[in-house]
Amino acid sequence: MHCHFCKKYIRAGARKCHHCGSRQSFLKWLDAPAFLLAFIVAWVTFLAAAAPLILDIWKRSYADVAATIVASDKEGMQILLSNRGSIGAGVTRAYVSIPKEDGKAITWPIDSKEWGLLEAGKSKLVTASPKFGQLPVRDDSYREQEIITGNCNLVVEFTSADGHQNRAVSNYECYMITLAPWVEIH
Repeated sequence: MHCHFCKKYIRAGARKCHHCGSRQSFLKWLDAPAFLLAFIVAWVTFLAAAAPLILDIWKRSYADVAATIVASDKEGMQILLSNRGSIGAGVTRAYVSIPKEDGKAITWPIDSKEWGLLEAGKSKLVTASPKFGQLPVRDDSYREQEIITGNCNLVVEFTSADGHQNRAVSNYECYMITLAPWVEIH
């Protein structure tokens, strides 16, 4: 058998010529740049075909509800609910709470006939009022009469269309004039 490159005699079945060092198999036709280019083209083709499947795996459906207090007084508050997620969500419960030093919290349940379903990518303004009594307020004109002051949390609990339960929490500094006996302490 003769070398494909230098044409000198080599033993039959030799993989490499001992005279010039050239490979004798099909690999001699593949140089590094051509092999690298073929490899890159194959991967780009694969990724282009698999991209929709890969994006579907990474894209997770979720509801991302945010609650922002637009205005408030002791009779109620206007809340801007926004769903920045990819699926709808329904508000199940809302309340205002003040965390206490002993780990418990004082809560005021609030209600609105406007809660309902919040579609993905949508916002709506909701007027909510306490189920009983008065809410802690943001207005510091009550500062002179305050009994309770602190950082209140507006908590809006919601269930997303896929069944997951979550909550949106909005913090604000608040003042309370009186502590009514109906307030829940958890």
